[in-house]
Amino acid sequence: MTTVEAMIDNLYGGRLAIRVERIARALDVSRSLIHKEIDAGRFPCVKVGRCKLVPKHELMGLLTGEGKASDGGLGSTDDWLVAVLGEI
Repeated sequence: MTTVEAMIDNLYGGRLAIRVERIARALDVSRSLIHKEIDAGRFPCVKVGRCKLVPKHELMGLLTGEGKASDGGLGSTDDWLVAVLGEI
């Protein structure tokens, strides 16, 4: 298990999906940024009523490079991460 996979398993704690607020805290970005990325189609989520949930497999694929950030103009997952998180 990679470090990213371990972090995601810990973050989700047995859940299949978690709220945007927890994702934002884990990535150390604002909730509004995550909502903006979801609305732009660059961050995968499932809407349940007014609640936006991020499925575990979607975040895992996005952060490990096995999935893709629903390409809303940003090419690769790396491009998306740099755009959202900035260069570290």
